[in-house]
Amino acid sequence: MGSKIDGLQVSFLDAKELMVDAHADNLITEQKQCTLQGYGKVDCWILEPRFLICIHGIFIDLSGIEGLGLTGGEYEERLHCPRGDPITPIVTFPCTLRELKESLESVDAAELIYPFDMAEWVGRKLGSSSQSAHEQDNADSTRSLDENEELHPKRKDTCRSVIATLLAMQYSTKEMEQPYKLADQVLDDCQTQNIKAPASRNTLGGLFKQLPLIQKAPLD
Repeated sequence: MGSKIDGLQVSFLDAKELMVDAHADNLITEQKQCTLQGYGKVDCWILEPRFLICIHGIFIDLSGIEGLGLTGGEYEERLHCPRGDPITPIVTFPCTLRELKESLESVDAAELIYPFDMAEWVGRKLGSSSQSAHEQDNADSTRSLDENEELHPKRKDTCRSVIATLLAMQYSTKEMEQPYKLADQVLDDCQTQNIKAPASRNTLGGLFKQLPLIQKAPLD
């Protein structure tokens, strides 16, 4: 799970939510337009005490630094950038969550992100990723059916009827009427009988939804 979280993509809007919006009451003093080398004039937000955040990344705020009366060591610390040149961004967007965390830690600015805000954001991102994967799985199941165009329509219907009949011989009518529960049962039975599952639950459920209902003949 750790590598999955570290690999989450962070956009400018994500970083702004985590740093600017979260600290709106006491950390962000103003928004201003700055000239950044290589990017021109850009709308930036000030991250106290020494950073700027904009759509391109997080930068060291160089404005007014000469008038701060810093000693040599303080001046060097103020201009410290993990990429070497203080005019380059500390981190560019989009980046991974790991890159953002490591970049902030390298300039002693990890406190710019509240842990609870980070946890809430990660939870939303992981939930969104799961939903996207679910939607993609459903799309894949539909696409797999569409790609079998070499089969004559009647042949397709015959294949589906055969599959439905075989399932009806194994499972109850009630189970057949609930395709995703049927998919769960098929996967459980595959595991019990040490058979490799043919597809995921979502794919199987999508396929089962398209099978015709099989009426079991009454007993004589």
